[in-house]
Amino acid sequence: MERGRRDDQGGGRLVQLQYRDVQPPAVLRLQERVDRIPVRLGQREKRNPRTHPTLRPQPVAGEVWTLTFPPELITLLLRTSNLVALTGAGVSQESGLRTFRDAQDGLWKQYKPEDLASPQAFARDPKLVWDWYAWRREAVKAVRPNPGHYALVEIAKRVPNFTLITQNVDGLHQLAAQTLKVFETFRVLELHGNIQRVRCSECYTFTETWDDDTESVPRCEVCGGLLRPDVVWFGEALPRDQLEAAVEAARSCEVFFSIGTSGVVQPAASLAYAARNRGATLIEINAEPTPLTLKANYFFQGKSGEILPELVEAVWGA
Repeated sequence: MERGRRDDQGGGRLVQLQYRDVQPPAVLRLQERVDRIPVRLGQREKRNPRTHPTLRPQPVAGEVWTLTFPPELITLLLRTSNLVALTGAGVSQESGLRTFRDAQDGLWKQYKPEDLASPQAFARDPKLVWDWYAWRREAVKAVRPNPGHYALVEIAKRVPNFTLITQNVDGLHQLAAQTLKVFETFRVLELHGNIQRVRCSECYTFTETWDDDTESVPRCEVCGGLLRPDVVWFGEALPRDQLEAAVEAARSCEVFFSIGTSGVVQPAASLAYAARNRGATLIEINAEPTPLTLKANYFFQGKSGEILPELVEAVWGA
């Protein structure tokens, strides 16, 4: 059975959804499931994607929904030699990691993230901020990459020039690449830093070891300044080298993926438009439509950990 239709307004359409009473491909078995979140694909659709209903058919027990990707998309990805993927909190959330604003729990419920993630907060109470990030580091250690992380590594192995730009600070993309033994060639640009790294707040010297279980914030062995997580706080500029490299990658790519990101946090949100303005094909994968959706050539609504493995299977047969 297939469901789908062509939209006569603006060339948009729904991806055809097909379910079969058969076993899913090997890649899909990375994550067991018996139901499928339907995927909508739109191209400059004139209707409001936030109010327009999405097909949400319910499969019969024992049946598995799979996707039929447009042949022109498969051909495009097979031929592309320069691809950029931008990822946001939605990707990490599928691994069970709470988003930044949802991360408050237990003792930390009384605080707003903004009160714990700013230079002013660190100056006011460095120990409080240090302890919060130590708690968050432990939370990150408890999660693992999901099929979406691994699918992006598989794409990187097949596209000659692949750049991953992430707003996430958890390092799960690098862990996935390390697991698949391509860490050395997997290019990741971290716009917001990495919570697993620690540097001096004064001289910017990085340190490999530190002690979280102390009564005071550990100090730099070089200058004696307080150590802090290597993440971008409210009111701080993004790392210049990472941002400039991200802009250059976006402007020169042939295909740009926006995955699991709201499309509103700047300057990351502008990267998709920079790519589109230079002629790149824009592909969005997200749980909900975003301000970017109407500009995307392809919009897939659902979990990246489900859609990306299927896309890799459909394009490269992996």
